[in-house]
Amino acid sequence: STKNYPGGEALRLLQSHVEHQSRQQSRQSTRLDVYIDNAAAMSGVSLFGQRRTMQSAAEGVQWHFHKAGYETENTFQDFTDFSHLLVESPADVEGFKIVAVAQGYPRFLWRERRIGTEDAIVVLEKEGWWQ
Repeated sequence: STKNYPGGEALRLLQSHVEHQSRQQSRQSTRLDVYIDNAAAMSGVSLFGQRRTMQSAAEGVQWHFHKAGYETENTFQDFTDFSHLLVESPADVEGFKIVAVAQGYPRFLWRERRIGTEDAIVVLEKEGWWQ
């Protein structure tokens, strides 16, 4: 289930968003610099998924993925070089807007007799990116 891998689902949601936006824009080429935080990487954003995204990209869309910054002494404080972020918590990120949220952490809700989920990985886009 995609709910078990919200990072991979977030990457798919971002790809879908970019394809939709690129069809509506008249840009000849678009470079995307995507930051992937630790939670997204550990929950499904794999090298396989990144390669599949790059191979199926719309013409003129160039994907670049960045996973650095996991160590305390090597963390990102400034996200201005990135066009998109896949993060667990958008609370500390300014200048970006939420474009999608991948659900995750499935559990069975006995009283409601259904599978419940919660926001797991947030897809952020730099404000004004497509303008």
